[in-house]
Amino acid sequence: MANTVWKGRLTFGLVSFPVRLVRAARKDRIPLRYVRQVDQPEMEDGETSTSAPLSHRWPEENEDRPFGPQPQAGTAVEPVRLAYVADEEEPPLPARELQRGYEVAPGQFAVVRAEELRRLRQPTSQSMEILRSVHMEEIDPVFLQTSYFVLPASGGEHSYGLFYRALKESGYAALAELGMHGRQHVVVIRPGAKGLIAHTMYYVTEVRGAEEYAADTKDVAAKELDLARKFVEAIAAPFKPEEFTDRYREQLEALIAAKETVPSRGAQQPGAQAAGKVVDIMNALRKSLENVQARKSERKPAKAAMPSAKSRKRRAERVTTRILAALSAELFLYCVCACGQAADTEPEPAAIVEIGGAAGWSTSSGASSFGPTVAVEVTPIEKWLELEAGITSLFGRRSTEWDADLLFKKPWSLSKKVEFMLGAGPEWVHVRQNSLTANSVAGEAVLDFMFWPSAKRRFGFYLEPGYEYNFGRGHEKSAGMSFGLLIAIQRR
Repeated sequence: MANTVWKGRLTFGLVSFPVRLVRAARKDRIPLRYVRQVDQPEMEDGETSTSAPLSHRWPEENEDRPFGPQPQAGTAVEPVRLAYVADEEEPPLPARELQRGYEVAPGQFAVVRAEELRRLRQPTSQSMEILRSVHMEEIDPVFLQTSYFVLPASGGEHSYGLFYRALKESGYAALAELGMHGRQHVVVIRPGAKGLIAHTMYYVTEVRGAEEYAADTKDVAAKELDLARKFVEAIAAPFKPEEFTDRYREQLEALIAAKETVPSRGAQQPGAQAAGKVVDIMNALRKSLENVQARKSERKPAKAAMPSAKSRKRRAERVTTRILAALSAELFLYCVCACGQAADTEPEPAAIVEIGGAAGWSTSSGASSFGPTVAVEVTPIEKWLELEAGITSLFGRRSTEWDADLLFKKPWSLSKKVEFMLGAGPEWVHVRQNSLTANSVAGEAVLDFMFWPSAKRRFGFYLEPGYEYNFGRGHEKSAGMSFGLLIAIQRR
């Protein structure tokens, strides 16, 4: 399975669904390493070399002479690596001592520290939001950089098919922005033969349009043009990519397969074996990589792997979720245990007005929003049922949301000053985003904590965490918190 280079949610309009990107194509190169010839250590009496004798015939004068001498019999090779040096007489510099600099003038550098570069890195986007639609014919292929297959994640298959069919039948492609690998990318998403394909694009400053040659067609004769057009039409044929192969790679594979192996200095193999010709190049390259990794592990002490930024973020989110869940559970247990100890309270007020603020966080896309909220609460059945009707306005980065809910709550009076409620109910959601509007229905569950400084319950404050599941908008899930003042309207 191809490696995932990015995963998140693709958002077009008010529809959002999870996707991931995998590379559609990559350079397929045979990894050739630089090695140098070294003397093979002398063997004890009775020891046998594990490699076959090497051919040390030099090319004839009319043959292509290779770069560097051919390995001689009784010699070995040793891999070499690149190193940074300031002077030929100085030892190589470790990477931790290096900084980056831009040469603004000959011999004059503007030095940029590593921590300054790290601060400039763009955060990885949690969602890929569609900005506009364009025709692919309007985009010059010179702007296309890297190709990716867009694959739907679990639960996003239906919305993925909807978006693919909309692009396919309309003839449009979609432009989006995406933060990935520390950079901000412009992405164009188009319908392929079977699914969605995304291309990252070069910025206009990266395309050398000024170097494009302007063809002069003034002196082209009509007969010449007609003949050239007929030739082009005569050789026209459907494009079949399998007809074209990498001849250099095929010849290099054959050349490596015809070579006889040369031992690497320090390599030890049990038993005397005659070295045959390399038949399976992939197995040979894989074994070479294993040998190099084994030597590195012998030379360097094992280091504890540092967690990536993405894993640290996921760990922080899990810890935060567990802390909130533990606090809510503790409050709930406290309320249940204290129910039997609640003192007699004043008669229930005719209504309670809640005025405050609200915050919402989407667990699906990671988007957050804030805004004011107001609600009115009445008690149809004292000590058993309370009804709350409220309106909330949430303002996000690119969207505005209005929620109207009706909650059915079961109250528990803990004391004359503390009251706890557990409630649930339907919610109507109206969202406006990028001049588009949509309505949907959601379900909401809340924990309501009311605190009254005075036993007479005239004024107080509340804290209400909640969880919402939207039956539309891609079945989005979100957590929220509202808080504010309580104003009791007493009965006459």
